[in-house]
Amino acid sequence: MRSVETAPDGFIPFRWGNLIEGDTYGLEAWGDYRLASWWKLTASFDMLKEELKFAPGASGLLGLAQEGDDPEHQASLRSSMDLGRNVTFEADLRWVDALPDPSVPSYVELNGSIGWNVSKRVRLSLSGFNLLHARHVEFPDADAVPRSVFAQVRLRF
Repeated sequence: MRSVETAPDGFIPFRWGNLIEGDTYGLEAWGDYRLASWWKLTASFDMLKEELKFAPGASGLLGLAQEGDDPEHQASLRSSMDLGRNVTFEADLRWVDALPDPSVPSYVELNGSIGWNVSKRVRLSLSGFNLLHARHVEFPDADAVPRSVFAQVRLRF
């Protein structure tokens, strides 16, 4: 666990340290269910608890937020379909819990892709990411993640 410590000597007054300790525990569950031979659903849920503290002798300069700013819960639901004649469709809906400190709100987003295997060597696809919102923030002090759409041609030799 990375901490910031004062440096005894040198030009730079701070250095990285390893003076944070603690425990993490949680639960991760997932499962698949085949609704039909051509349609499969996959669901998952994660829970994470962190109990962090400074080790004896730590400076405590930046606090513990830097190390413990992780979502407590996450969940996803994925749908995969074989639509016949070499066409596939996939959609992935995910929810990520808020980050505690510095605070970032929770969000729900959707990714999707449709693809067509034209032949054994050629695949065409259209994919969209973060389709529910024009943009959303995932990390503190980071640029918002924008919605995006990609077309792809894959050639196999």
